Amino acid sequence: ESTATIGLILVATPQTLGLDRVAAAAGAARKGKTLLVADAGTAITLDIVADCTFRGGNISPGIRTRLESLHRFTSRLPLVSPEGDLPPFGLDTDSAIRSGALLGIADEIAGTLSRARAIYGPVTLILTGGDAPILGPLLRNLGIRPETDPALVARGLLRIYNHNNPRPSAFSE
Repeated sequence: ESTATIGLILVATPQTLGLDRVAAAAGAARKGKTLLVADAGTAITLDIVADCTFRGGNISPGIRTRLESLHRFTSRLPLVSPEGDLPPFGLDTDSAIRSGALLGIADEIAGTLSRARAIYGPVTLILTGGDAPILGPLLRNLGIRPETDPALVARGLLRIYNHNNPRPSAFSE
């Protein structure tokens, strides 16, 4: 497959676009392909990259941010680990919080992928970030087979560097 760095950034405020999102998009970019880049960490970013053009995306709280927020901003909910029972419907407070946070994120990614496909046609989901190993199996349980790429942001930074420094260098993909 042909790869390239991001050619255009089509958002209303490119100056506020996070550099991590640009790097992930550059790492994923493929000529003639539409991708949904799901970067799962402190925040979940879901970005559309169509034919090497950044088309925008969504940002929501990541797993630990959701779990900590429920604990911190309520008077009685405990801080729950992402590891543990994950029933479809919680059977106690801990499993209700964990299932709500984790299954909610999986459903969010699935819904965003569905909307992207309705707009762009075939879309490949690429999953990266520190929580990708937790979310990958949950997405597979929903029938979604994401490509997982733990080095996506690093590859994007390398592509950007090579694009901006076209002379031969010691760095290559």
